[in-house]
Amino acid sequence: MIGLQACRQHNFCSTNPPHQLQRLQTTPSTLLQASSTSSSNKLSNITSAVTMSKAPAAASPKQQTLDLSTLSIQNLSAVKKQLDEELEHLTASFQKLRTAQAKFKECVKAIQNGVNPGVEGKTILIPLTQSLYVPGKLEDAGNVLVDVGTGYYVEKTTEKAITFYNDKIKSVGGNLDDLEKIITQKTQNTKVVEDVLRQKVLQANAATSTS
Repeated sequence: MIGLQACRQHNFCSTNPPHQLQRLQTTPSTLLQASSTSSSNKLSNITSAVTMSKAPAAASPKQQTLDLSTLSIQNLSAVKKQLDEELEHLTASFQKLRTAQAKFKECVKAIQNGVNPGVEGKTILIPLTQSLYVPGKLEDAGNVLVDVGTGYYVEKTTEKAITFYNDKIKSVGGNLDDLEKIITQKTQNTKVVEDVLRQKVLQANAATSTS
């Protein structure tokens, strides 16, 4: 009896009845849609986001510049809190996209290693749940059902299924690159705000002690 580790992770199913295609449940596609939406919103917002700087600069059509030295301690604290919250959300979205990309790669491996003529007709373990497996046989090693999102499945050959997942991997990779740039910029902005806020607090304490 062959137990396929990759198949366990993706609810790879093969059943005995003829003409019954094996199923690759690809939850990451749903995750990709949700995560990509979040990252796309952030990407659209970044063009109008405030760029933090210690000194005033000329505003460009794509970004606004804010002189932090003109803000009070309370305002700086509010700006820092907002940046921290945005950074936390972006980081969480980044991790979700990384997880989705990793699972798409595992789907490719599951097809390459688990759906091929070498295992056709052999007994395998079929995951009914995450902890319950039953024996079954792979009847068709040339076609799979691919979850394309929102509960819809499309029959594809193994070659087209692999191409489908590789395209997903590439798409998510592009989103990850863009999101990483935003996170880097947000992190730099947060550090600048922290520096100015620290100076403001020190100046306020010094003025209080001398008065």
